[in-house]
Amino acid sequence: MGELTKSFSEEAKRVITAALLAAKELGHSYVGSEHLLLGMLKETESMPCRMLVERGVEYCETQKRIIGIVGMAIAAVAYPIYSAVTKHDRARIAPEIIRLTNELMK
Repeated sequence: MGELTKSFSEEAKRVITAALLAAKELGHSYVGSEHLLLGMLKETESMPCRMLVERGVEYCETQKRIIGIVGMAIAAVAYPIYSAVTKHDRARIAPEIIRLTNELMK
């Protein structure tokens, strides 16, 4: 992963890798907190995943709700279903992602 992640635990590196894959799967050109949440849920043996699952948070439902908030692009086509999320959009939707995470953890 590089110099930045050299001090990260192996578990953290796996979560980050899973987050990168989640972003790619959704056709996003960035990795945001929503992708990190999906990365935590994808790494089923990680402590964050166990904590989230114990609180009833599930990968598929979380992914659906994230798609409902930020959309999904199809990277392989020239005309994505949803337009790319800009930096301004990410700042605008960040509170919604936080609300979703809190709601899912109830």
